[in-house]
Amino acid sequence: MRMIIATLAIVMAPVSVAAALAPVYQNEKDLDVMVAFVRSHPLVLESLRSIDLERRLVRYGSHCIARFDRPRPATTMPGPAPALRYVGSNCPITHAESTPKP
Repeated sequence: MRMIIATLAIVMAPVSVAAALAPVYQNEKDLDVMVAFVRSHPLVLESLRSIDLERRLVRYGSHCIARFDRPRPATTMPGPAPALRYVGSNCPITHAESTPKP
């Protein structure tokens, strides 16, 4: 029985290690999400100041910040991290939101 468990552990170990994305690929995916957000929001694009990949922030306008976060994985199994998602902003992200309503 111990032999079977040891064999399974040896066979499965490389599979679980290889399932996670290397940081360079995860960073590329995260940056793609943030850039797609900027491109799809002209107000953010026209006043873009910076994209902070480490803190998952997009700075735009004079003091505006759009925040991104990663949802918790549905499982504890190794694998690629879930995609970043937009959480919110402290300023409007569209022209419609920034225009005062009568």
